[in-house]
Amino acid sequence: MTRPLQLFVCLATLAGAALAQTTIEPAFNRPSTTVAYIYVQTTKGVKVYDASSLGKLTEVSGSPFKTTGAMIGSNGTHFITLGTDYVHSYPVASNGAIEEQASEIDTRSYSGANCGTTRGGVLFGQDVYVALTNAAKDGAGTGVCDALQTFRVPNTGTPAFLGSTVFDTDDPFVVGTITLPVLSGNGAFAYAVEAEGHGACEDTIATFAGNSSVLDLTIFGGEIGPIAEQNQLYFPTPLMATDASNHLAMVMFSEATAPCGASFPPQIASFTVGSKGELTSTNTFENMPVVEMTGNQLMNISPSGEVLALTVGSGIQFFHFNGAEPVTKFTGTIGTTGRIVSMRWDNSNHLYAVNGASGKLHVYTVTPASVVEAAGSPYAIGAEGVTVVSK
Repeated sequence: MTRPLQLFVCLATLAGAALAQTTIEPAFNRPSTTVAYIYVQTTKGVKVYDASSLGKLTEVSGSPFKTTGAMIGSNGTHFITLGTDYVHSYPVASNGAIEEQASEIDTRSYSGANCGTTRGGVLFGQDVYVALTNAAKDGAGTGVCDALQTFRVPNTGTPAFLGSTVFDTDDPFVVGTITLPVLSGNGAFAYAVEAEGHGACEDTIATFAGNSSVLDLTIFGGEIGPIAEQNQLYFPTPLMATDASNHLAMVMFSEATAPCGASFPPQIASFTVGSKGELTSTNTFENMPVVEMTGNQLMNISPSGEVLALTVGSGIQFFHFNGAEPVTKFTGTIGTTGRIVSMRWDNSNHLYAVNGASGKLHVYTVTPASVVEAAGSPYAIGAEGVTVVSK
């Protein structure tokens, strides 16, 4: 089922066995060439490191920094975290250090709050998109909803509410959840997967455009999806990623005799984002790589747009991303002896990945020709999540 949706925003959002624990150098020995600041969530606070051009990490003085809630990200001037109800903003010093909280904003004070508490957020430039869920729409169990609230974080650091979008379901007892939005390279559109709450077997694609009616496209019957084998149809999964040139990658699966037919192994499809947010693909079932699906997974495309990283089991698999052309295989699984729970790229061909089992942070130098774990990696620092700000 599809329905009109609206988002009131300018939608601007591992190699080898683990090594022994690495000692982080003190701040006075910091490398002179810093290419990125790395923010790592730990139980003791947010640890901040600067990364050299070789992927070597050095802890920033004063780390770890005490913050409230889970980190969402940093735009270089402010660091944003998300609590159960509040969006918190912290100024960032010139060396990447997190300063005292500048402001906080209560999501309960704005439209969409009746859908529940926060369940995650996305930072893209100055805009923060916060998902709310887990509450009956009218408080009496006669309807449920999800919502996306949007806030802008100006240079002053005080978030300003821009608007919200509410998603209802037909079933009064089941929430039809929607994933966090993935923004196109130019920030003009965003995409999410909407899981139907009334028991449908296939999810749908929701397409958002800033301050305009949603296109709300559904991948069904090959309308905007890849060309499927005869009598099969492709459907989306929540695994999506975009590059800077308005292309989108998505893990999809095909079904025979849809809906609710026998499903086939998932594959990665590539799409071009059109001028109105439409997704088109020239891929076919014959030229899309088959991938492993192992529960909660992550997929990122490098800032260069040349490499796609996909978490699989206990490790990461890398692919060549070729824009609108089919994705091609690059490596097998690069093991980490534990599932990767968070990963981010910098602009200098480094991928930072958190091993959820060990709490180690892995750093890889990745080019279209090779994947090499950086000297000193992995870092045993009790990592739970990572975000990156490139210089």
